[in-house]
Amino acid sequence: MIILFFISGGFIVLGDEYKEQRNGETKEKDFVIKEKRLYRRAGVKDARDIYLIACRDQLENKPQKMSSRGFLLGDYEHHPEYLPIIEEAIYENIFYVCESKRKILGFLWGYTAKQWIRERPGMTDFRGAEIHWDNRELAKIGINDILALENFGVVDKIAVDTSLNKKRVAFDLLKSFMKFLLEESCNYIMSEIVISIKKNGVLLPIHNYASEKFHKKIGFRKVGESGWYRYPKSVFGEEGLFRDAVYIASVKDMPYKYKKMIYKFY
Repeated sequence: MIILFFISGGFIVLGDEYKEQRNGETKEKDFVIKEKRLYRRAGVKDARDIYLIACRDQLENKPQKMSSRGFLLGDYEHHPEYLPIIEEAIYENIFYVCESKRKILGFLWGYTAKQWIRERPGMTDFRGAEIHWDNRELAKIGINDILALENFGVVDKIAVDTSLNKKRVAFDLLKSFMKFLLEESCNYIMSEIVISIKKNGVLLPIHNYASEKFHKKIGFRKVGESGWYRYPKSVFGEEGLFRDAVYIASVKDMPYKYKKMIYKFY
């Protein structure tokens, strides 16, 4: 059983163990709290822990490992200038964290539509790469003109400590963001996933299966793909080229209850 306690700015998830009573016999002892996690808006004091999680979850040139757990594109470990960027983003963007008594367990970095369009005018991908939209898939979720869309939010990054049940924490971070979007009268949520990587023009066998399966399982539709773009702050530096898939979901249609999934991701 999972119990949610909603508080200002977040909610607490309590996992529990208990033993039931049958035929007058108590088979197990009473309710015991096994785990407690707080989901809340991030503060600047969390920036260091967020940065360290990003370092552990960043892209590596290890195809099998990357395909099973997902990854962040930036090479955070060798670019400490990301830390002040995170500190600023905590104030400027929508940042949620999952926290236990001991440490930050994961984070979600999101944007409102205004914030996103300011950084990506014309709904382009990173560094101006053109997005090729699938209008048939967009129409299935009620979007007739993607360039006119205003009532949406964007999940830019989700990362969770590698020692945890990552899919559970990732789902609850996403649920925090969806609650915020509903309060802001936003109907849609968008996410971009790296699907292809080249180094020196050679396609690498690195696939982001984990992230793609996670998004599809909880109701996202693939509605477009970007052209190739460079991201010099990745582990591949100037030699790397990347291509994204764009996923969108209706916030109201997203599940608000976690379900076990049969494969590894996040």
